[in-house]
Amino acid sequence: MIKTFPDALLLMGHDGQDFSTVRYDDYGSIYAAATKPIGTCYAAHTLLENTLGVRWYYPSEEVGQVAPTSAHVVVKNLNIRRRPDAPVRSIYPLFINTERLYFTEWDQPQKFQSSWVNARTSLLYWIRNRFWGGMRHNANHSFSYYDRAFGQSHPEWFSSKSYVRMKQLNYQTEVQPCLTAPGFADQVVQIARDYFDGKPEPFPGAYRSATGHFFSVMPNDNTNMCGCPECRAQYRKDVGPDGNAGHYVWGFVNRVAREVKKTHPRAMISNCAYFNYTSPPHGMIFESNVAVEFCKFYTEYSNRNYQERDYRRIAEYAHQNNVEFFTTWEYLLKPHITEWAFPCLAPHVHADDVRRLHDIDGFRGGKLQFLYMGTYAGDKATGGVAQVSPVLDFMNLYWRMKLYDDATLDIEQALDEYYRAFFGPGSEDMKAFYTAIEDRWMTLGGGHDSRTWWGKLGTPEFLKEVGGHIDEARQATAAGTIYRKRVELIDAGILQHLLKARVRYEKSAISELVPLGTAGVAHAGTAASRDDWADDATWADAPVNEIQKTLNNEPVSQKTVFKLAWGEEHLYVYARCLEPNVSQMKADTLDNDVGGFSDDSIELFVDPSGKGETYYQFCINSRGAVYDALENPTAIGATATVSWDSDIKVQTTIGKDAWELRAALPLASLVKQPPRPGSTWRFNLCRNRFAEPGKPPYSAWSPTPAGFRDPRRFGIITFNATEDHGRTVWNCDFESTAFESQSGESPLIGRDGWYENTAYANRGWDRSWKVVDRGGNRLAACDINSTCPSDVVPMYAVQVSPGVVSVEVDFRRLATHNQPALAVTAANGKRIGYLYGWAGRSDLVAIEQPGDRQNYGHAQHGLREFSKPDQWFGLKLVIDTAQRNITGFVRSGRGEWVALNNEPLPYYNPEADGTPLFLSFGTYKQKTIDNNVLEMDNIRVIQLSRDE
Repeated sequence: MIKTFPDALLLMGHDGQDFSTVRYDDYGSIYAAATKPIGTCYAAHTLLENTLGVRWYYPSEEVGQVAPTSAHVVVKNLNIRRRPDAPVRSIYPLFINTERLYFTEWDQPQKFQSSWVNARTSLLYWIRNRFWGGMRHNANHSFSYYDRAFGQSHPEWFSSKSYVRMKQLNYQTEVQPCLTAPGFADQVVQIARDYFDGKPEPFPGAYRSATGHFFSVMPNDNTNMCGCPECRAQYRKDVGPDGNAGHYVWGFVNRVAREVKKTHPRAMISNCAYFNYTSPPHGMIFESNVAVEFCKFYTEYSNRNYQERDYRRIAEYAHQNNVEFFTTWEYLLKPHITEWAFPCLAPHVHADDVRRLHDIDGFRGGKLQFLYMGTYAGDKATGGVAQVSPVLDFMNLYWRMKLYDDATLDIEQALDEYYRAFFGPGSEDMKAFYTAIEDRWMTLGGGHDSRTWWGKLGTPEFLKEVGGHIDEARQATAAGTIYRKRVELIDAGILQHLLKARVRYEKSAISELVPLGTAGVAHAGTAASRDDWADDATWADAPVNEIQKTLNNEPVSQKTVFKLAWGEEHLYVYARCLEPNVSQMKADTLDNDVGGFSDDSIELFVDPSGKGETYYQFCINSRGAVYDALENPTAIGATATVSWDSDIKVQTTIGKDAWELRAALPLASLVKQPPRPGSTWRFNLCRNRFAEPGKPPYSAWSPTPAGFRDPRRFGIITFNATEDHGRTVWNCDFESTAFESQSGESPLIGRDGWYENTAYANRGWDRSWKVVDRGGNRLAACDINSTCPSDVVPMYAVQVSPGVVSVEVDFRRLATHNQPALAVTAANGKRIGYLYGWAGRSDLVAIEQPGDRQNYGHAQHGLREFSKPDQWFGLKLVIDTAQRNITGFVRSGRGEWVALNNEPLPYYNPEADGTPLFLSFGTYKQKTIDNNVLEMDNIRVIQLSRDE
C-alpha cells in the first residue's frame, strides 16, 4: 500500500513477523529478512520507480541504475493498493555477474571469475524489481536420489530392472522410475506426506524439488520410459512424440495428488509439461491439487503457429484437464549463447506472450531460467553458478520481470523510456541497434544452428549495420559520461559477441557444410518380389551412400551406409550401421508408434512433394519397432498424425560388429501417383547412436544441423530408370510437384534443393529465376533485363563419388545478347570448369582456362548456329575427379553430344578438390534489349563411373 496524507506518506505491505535489525551492507542479513514476505519493500521500490523515476535496469549501481536528481521530492496524492500480477516469480540462479555484466569468452569458461559475483548486489536487484519474495513454488525432476535410496532394495522400481545394470548407466539421463511398479506410488505418497508434516528427509535428496506448499513429482531428465508390459500399456500411439507418455506420467501424478489430498488438503503436487509428456493427456481430469508448469521456448515464436500451439495446449490443460494452477518455465537461456549463437532479444514477444497467458484461467507466473555458468577462482572451479551476461539477457529477462509485476505494461512506452534514460543522446541509435536484432530474428525465422545463425542472420552486412548504430551512438555521447559508458557496455557485451561468433563460424567446419545430399534410386526391376524383397538382389544396382558427418558437421565415429531402390509398389531402403559396441546398444522400445528416438535407431524422412508442407517420418530401432507418422510442421497443435499407418515392412538383423535395416515403404501410402524415372523426392536417412556414451549420437546423410525434423534440409533422391542402374545422381526437369503453383509460376530458389549463391546472398540477383509453364512443360526462365549488370547464378550442390561425372543442362535464349553458362566449383570454392555460349554469337562456345580461352565454332563442332534465338541447345561438362580434368560437350536441340576438346583440359584451378560439386547455371547480362530471356531445362548429373 502507498498512501499520502496531508503530513505523512504511508508505505506498508505484508511482511514477515521478524523485527530484528537488518544490516543493509550484509548479504546474509538481507537474505534472512527476504526469505519472509517483504511487502513494505515492494511499496518503497514501487514509489521510487513509479513516482520518482528510479530504474534498476542492470544489477550495478554504477552504470545499471537510473536515479534522477532533483532539489525537491514532490509526491502527489497517492492511494495505491496492489500486489504483483503473477504470484509465482522465480529465477534461477540467484547470483549474477554484477561486476562486469557481460562475458564473451565462451570457449574459455574458466575465465568466468567468482570475484565478479557480488551476492548482495545480486539479491537487491531481484528485490528492487519485485522478483524476490513471491509464492514459494517448484516443479522439477524429483526422483534424482531414488537410485541411492531404493536401487538395491527395489530394483523393480526402475526401468533398468537391475541394480547392476543401473550402476552402469547415467541414472538421471538414462534411467526412469517404473511408475506402475507395486509399492512405488505408495512410497512417493508417503515421502510427500512426510514433507508436508515437516518431518526430516527420509533419505538425502528426498525433498529435492519440494518447497512451500508444492511437492514435485517429475520423472528424470530423459525420455527412456520403462518398457515393462504394465507401463507400455499406458503409452498412447495416437499422439506424437511430445505426448505419447502423457497419460502414463500425468496419470501417476494425478494418483499421488489424489492420495496426498486425503491427508493434506492444501498440499499441491507439481510437475512440468516436458519432453514426451508436454501435450495435454486427452480426456483426463486432473485433481484440484495438481499444478502444471509448462516448459516454453520463446525463441520459437518467430513461428506464430508454434506460439499458437503453446497457447492451445495450455488452454487445454486449463479448460479440458481442469488444471486450476499453471505456471510456465521460460527458457531465456536459449539459444545457447555458449555455443556462439546469434541472440534472440525479443521484448515485444514477451509482452505479447504474458498478456496472452494472463487471458488463460489459472496462470500464476513461473520460472525464468537465464544464461548461467559455473564460476572459477583463478583456474579452479568453485562449484557455484551465476548469471553470466546480464547485458545479453536484459531484453528478455528485465521486461519479463516487469510484465509479471504488471501485465498491463506498455512495452513501447517502457522501451522508449529505457533508451532515453539509459543512453541519453545515443538513444535513437541504440533503439535502432536493438530493434534491428529483434527484427532480424523475428522476420527471418530464427535459428537453431550456427549455419543459420551466421549464414542467414548474422551476415557480414548485418553486423556492419548494427556496428554502425553502435558507432553513431558512441559519437552522439560525450567521452567519460555515463551515457558513453553504457553504450560501450552494450558494445562489449552484445556487438563483440556477434563479431567474435562470426569470426569463429567462418573458421569452423559447419560453415563449410555441403548444402544437401543427393542420391540416385536404382530401379529394382523384377528383382524385388512380395516374398523375397529383402534379398540383396533388390539393391544390386543401387549405389552406396554414406553418412559422413554428425549434426555438428564433424566426422562420424562409426560409419553408416545405405542403398535405395524402387519398384512398381515400394521404395526399398537398406542401411548398415557399423557398431563395435553391439552389446551396449539401446533398444528399449518394443511397441510400434511409441518412439525409439532414444534407442539405437534409423530415422527416415520422406517428402514426395518437395515443398516441406507435409512429410512422413519413420523411426526403426534395432528390434524392428516402428514409429511412423504424417508430419505437418506448420500445424497449430500436434504436428504428428501418429494414427497414420504406412504398412511399412521391416527386417532388422544384429551382427557382431553392425546391425542392418531392410525396409519396404509402400508407394501407395506415400503418393497417389507412383514416381516415374526422373522424378525427385526429398528424403533423409539419419542415425541415432547411443551405444558409445560421450560420442555425438546424431548423424544425418543430408546435413541437418538444427535437428532431423527440418524439411528444408532433406536431401534429393532421383528415381532412375532400369537402364540408368542408379547412376543418375540428380535430375531436374522442373516437373517436381515442388514447383507446382496455382499461378503457373513459382520461385526457383528454395525449391527442390536450389539455394541462393552465398556470394550474392540477399542481393536478389539469382531470385530473378522463376519456374514457368511453357506449353505444358515447366522450365526455369530468367528475364535478364530485370537483373543487375552482372551474373545471375543460381547454385545447386550434388554429392558424387570419386570417378567420372557428367553435368548437363539445356538452354534456350530468346535473344543472343546474353551468355548462357555452366560452371562447376569444388567445395573449397575453387573452380573446376567453366563452359559458356558466346554473347552476340550463335555459333561460338568456349571453355574458360586461366588466361587461355578455348573457343569452338562450327569448324570444330559442326553444329552451325546451334544457339540462335528460340532454339534449344545443351552444354555438358564431363569431370574426371581422379585425373582432375574436364571435357566440354555441346549439342543442338536434343541431338547427339559433340565433344569440344579432343584432349581433356586440366581443372581451371589446380587447387579444386573433393566430390561435393557446386553447380552454377546462368548468364551474363551484356545489355538491355527486347526479349532478353534465358530458359533452362533438363539438368542431369550422372555418375558415369566410380573409382574403386
